[in-house]
Amino acid sequence: MASILGTLTLILLIAGGFISLKNNVRFQKEISDKEIILKDFQQNQKKLEEIQKEPNSLEEQIQSLTTDIQKKQSEVSTYKKGISESQKNIESNSKEFAKTKAQLDGLKKLIHQIGGMAKMNQTIRNLKNEIDTTTADVAASESNLASIQVRDARLNESVKKRSKNLEFLASGVSLPSLRTSVRSSYDTWGFVTLNSGNKAGVISKSTLEVVRDGQTIARLLVHTVEENSASATVIPDSLVEGFRVEMGDTVVASNSLSTNVTVP
Repeated sequence: MASILGTLTLILLIAGGFISLKNNVRFQKEISDKEIILKDFQQNQKKLEEIQKEPNSLEEQIQSLTTDIQKKQSEVSTYKKGISESQKNIESNSKEFAKTKAQLDGLKKLIHQIGGMAKMNQTIRNLKNEIDTTTADVAASESNLASIQVRDARLNESVKKRSKNLEFLASGVSLPSLRTSVRSSYDTWGFVTLNSGNKAGVISKSTLEVVRDGQTIARLLVHTVEENSASATVIPDSLVEGFRVEMGDTVVASNSLSTNVTVP
C-alpha cells in the first residue's frame, strides 16, 4: 500500500511540474502577444501625431484615428490588466514549480537512501507479511483468551457450587439438589434403602422427605451412606396416617419442598 502511495505521489509531483511549465509557456506567449498590440498602439499614436501636423482637411481621418486610438487604449488597458494577472500567475506557478521540484528532489533522495524502488517494494512486502502474521497471532490470542475466559467462568461456577455443597456437607444436611427414590421399603422395621448415595448428595444423619404426588408423606433419618446407595429409617410419627412408604416413592432433601401435609 505504501509503495502505491509513493508511486502515486511521484506521478502527481511530476504532473504538477509539467503543468506548471506548460502554463508558464502559455503565459509568456500571452505577454508577447499583448506587447505586440501595445507596440501597434504606440505606432498609431505616432501616426496621429504626424496627421495632426497636416491641414484641417484631414479632420475626418484624424477623427477616425482618434476613435481607433481610444478603442486601442481600452484594449491596451484590458491587456495590461491581463498581463499583470498573467505575471502574477507566472510567479505563483514558478513558486509552485519550485516547491514541486523540491518535493520531487526530496522524494528521489529518499528513494535513493532506501535503496531504490525495488528494494523499497520488497521492504513494504516484508512489513505487510509481518503485519499479517501479527494480526493472525493477535486473532489466535484473542480466541485463546475467549476460551480461557469461558473455562474460567465454568471453573468459578463449579467452585462456587462445590463450596456451597461443602457448606451443606459440613452442616450435616443433604444437598438441596438431591432427588432420588426408594429402592426398597421394610414396613415392619420402618427401614428403607435409597437409589442414591453420597455421590448425589446424601449425607449421613441428615433428614430426608418422602414425597408422593407433590405431598410429603414421611420423613427419613439417614444412617448409612455409600457412593450410590443409602439406608434410612422412617422417623416415628412422621408417616401420614393412611400412607406407607413404597418402592419408587420420590425422596428429596428436607425443606427442599413444602412440608405442609394434608391428611386425606
